[in-house]
Amino acid sequence: MASKVGRSDAGIGVGSSRGRVVLTDAGMVVEMGYKPQEVQRRFHVSPARYRFYGGAAGGGKTEALFQEGLAQILEAEGKGIVANGIIFRRSFPELERTHIRKFVEQVPQELGTYNGSRHVATFRGGSSWEFGYCKDEGDIKNYLSAEYDFILIDELTQFTEYMYKMLMTRLRTSKRGIYPNFCGASNPGGVGHGWVKRLWIEKRYLKGEGYKEEDFEFIPASVYDNKFLCNVDPDYVRRLEALPEKLRAIYLDGNWGVFEGQFFTEWDEGKHTIKPFEIPSNWKKWIAGDYGYRAPSAIYWLAESPEGNLFVYRELYQAGLTASDLALKILELTPDSEQISQVLFDPACWNKVYDKSIADVFMENQLFCVRANNNRIAGANLFREKMKIRKDGLGEHPTLQIFTTCENAIRTIPNLVHAANRPEDVDTEGEDHAYDAIRYGIMGTTLKPEEEKEFDVEIKTDPFTGYVIKEEYTGDPKLN
Repeated sequence: MASKVGRSDAGIGVGSSRGRVVLTDAGMVVEMGYKPQEVQRRFHVSPARYRFYGGAAGGGKTEALFQEGLAQILEAEGKGIVANGIIFRRSFPELERTHIRKFVEQVPQELGTYNGSRHVATFRGGSSWEFGYCKDEGDIKNYLSAEYDFILIDELTQFTEYMYKMLMTRLRTSKRGIYPNFCGASNPGGVGHGWVKRLWIEKRYLKGEGYKEEDFEFIPASVYDNKFLCNVDPDYVRRLEALPEKLRAIYLDGNWGVFEGQFFTEWDEGKHTIKPFEIPSNWKKWIAGDYGYRAPSAIYWLAESPEGNLFVYRELYQAGLTASDLALKILELTPDSEQISQVLFDPACWNKVYDKSIADVFMENQLFCVRANNNRIAGANLFREKMKIRKDGLGEHPTLQIFTTCENAIRTIPNLVHAANRPEDVDTEGEDHAYDAIRYGIMGTTLKPEEEKEFDVEIKTDPFTGYVIKEEYTGDPKLN
């Protein structure tokens, strides 16, 4: 666990090494029982600010992540520093089955105690280790007022990039002797496969992200690196070897080139994006949006050429905007010279929250909008049709192209995966806001009243503002 503040593989600052903690003031020696294997040792000693451990199943990543968090707390306390860190899973039951259980079973009370009502462990020197979860993007708000010396995320590819980036704004400290750092662990696949692969495997960073390549390190691990597991349960390796080819490549080989479940396999950034150009004044133009408050609102401006080609030419992607703020922002970004034929929004915006709907607030602020068609399966099929490469007088190109300035659409659409229980639709646990908005724009028609009644809509609202965080559509007879 070496770092720029003097961490080393030999010890963690309280007269200790992994598996053995010496409490000098109490004259006690506590045996923790953790002996890192070689690949785990490489993870612990890495000086990178952003470390990522994993790849194949059975590589010992959950244990390594837990021990890393524990070691960072004890090292700080050995220096007389009160540290605070947090470890995340996507859901609380997952935390209970893994890291909380490990803490309760492995950490003696001489070192620290876990408070089940607050989901936080407190240590001898006053340090704290929180156990957090983000079931959806709205849960991020629960952590935005905090400051952490270290942040750990287990099963990182189950998190969206938006979740990760917002949580990284909490990674900071004013304490001398602390090196703020992030550690993640995961297998390939999941809603976050694409962005995790981009940052750690490909080391490809977008303009404006401010990342340095040397700050990122990927420590690959496979079941074969876990000698303990191979010796205790050799059948586990055989079970991985028996998996179907694609799953075997993910879980046995840890192959990041296999993206099991990618929704738009036809995505090609070289073909589906285009450098900005001036949209002719006589082209049809319209706006489509997906509203969010704690999750980002995604707004896109679309244009159609006389040949029927579609271009997504402007993007607004921002969380924390009230409906009135969003309406004013859209109007501000739309030049008076642009003749907008219509503004389409998710039908959920017409659901009454308290005395009025989000759509009511839009219209009060002079943003006049209509209900988009939210037939998800039909929309996904049409989206895919527009992505097909066609040949016409202008050459070979897809019907739909996105300006390279629409960075969030380009970042998130290729990373969408199939919904597990409805494979013809995208997984709504992923960062699907840009896709949803552009899908509304492609559908381009309003719902008739009788069609709207066919939807069974579950609305989740922000308890602080009353605004819709997320809407889930179930029971749509047209989707079955």
